[in-house]
Amino acid sequence: MAEHVKSDPRFSADEVVKKSMASTLPGFEGLRATDALTTMIRTKLSTNLKWHEVELLASLRDIVTQVSTRIFLGPELCRDEEWLDNIQAYTNSVFHAVRVIRSWPEWSRPYVQWFLKDCRKIRQQVKRAEEMIEPIIAKRIETTERAKKGLADMPINAMTWIHQIAMSRNEKYHGAHAQLSLSMASVYTTSDLTSNIILQLCRHPEVIEPLFKEIREVRDQDGKMSKTSLYQMKLADSVMKETQRLKPLGVRQVLTHRYAHEDVTLPDGTLIPRGAQVGVNMSRMWDPKYYPNPEEWQPDRFLKLREEAGKEHSSQFVTTTMESLGFGIRTHACPGRFFAGNKVKILLAHILEHYEFERVDSGPDASPWYIEIVTNPKAKLRMRRKQASAI
Repeated sequence: MAEHVKSDPRFSADEVVKKSMASTLPGFEGLRATDALTTMIRTKLSTNLKWHEVELLASLRDIVTQVSTRIFLGPELCRDEEWLDNIQAYTNSVFHAVRVIRSWPEWSRPYVQWFLKDCRKIRQQVKRAEEMIEPIIAKRIETTERAKKGLADMPINAMTWIHQIAMSRNEKYHGAHAQLSLSMASVYTTSDLTSNIILQLCRHPEVIEPLFKEIREVRDQDGKMSKTSLYQMKLADSVMKETQRLKPLGVRQVLTHRYAHEDVTLPDGTLIPRGAQVGVNMSRMWDPKYYPNPEEWQPDRFLKLREEAGKEHSSQFVTTTMESLGFGIRTHACPGRFFAGNKVKILLAHILEHYEFERVDSGPDASPWYIEIVTNPKAKLRMRRKQASAI
């Protein structure tokens, strides 16, 4: 069935988000549609040459939040502690609110959401985000219009791009809600994946040196990282894809939920009625037919697959296939996966080049929560900055 659903325009993800995650309700707007990196790593992972403990997931969320804000919004808010704290709080709160409101029948949600404390909290967080960002958006739009007349430099960030696209289509948009959505998706996904990569490296420290060697080799003569350098980080790409295969974001059995806007009859005669929600079985990601020893983390699994004829592209981190559904599939695949892939590689390079680390606690890397697999938020590392590091 997945082969037919993946590109059929009669199925959509938007309606699933509306129905299962209550995105039409007030407060859930974020579910709709690199100097900063160095500074944030210094702050959250410390420049201390002595061993010290950090909570891995929380620290990475701090770093990713600031880096994402710099890219999406520009410099104004990327060091504003209130904005960064509000974005992180909203990211945590909105998914908790989704779990709470899912326990209520769909017809009752527009009414009960006014009385649920979790829903009240995210409405307050959205309001504060609007208050902080709307003056900046107005100023950025003014600069964009002046740039069109040659009176200023055109800003280069997601805020400007969203405005330009909306204007070209003569569409209305809510800038604050768009930024909440971008930031929330980026923080949640990137920090989750990077956390699990680091936890795997703690279990397999022998992989750190080959990764470090690759990072040094792909830098240019000036020691800088380019887009070409990121593409050449093939072992890192394999580590990322293998980690995502074992622990995809959130759900482990069914992903790529879609809503049928009309009756759909599949080639085998199966009728999917209008209004039904369907999901794709992800079990191929752990099927020994496709992945020998599927429960084993093999960091070079996809690196070796890239060497096989016909699998050079399908084995890359950003490529989606029926055997690799971490980002969805075909027309419904996550459009931000290229950005996410580059960001994880840059973050991983900074950490490996400048820090030594090891696991402190003995807890699980992740635990099941209903149909989700949730990364351990209490996983701790001992870290110290390398002596030769010059961050």
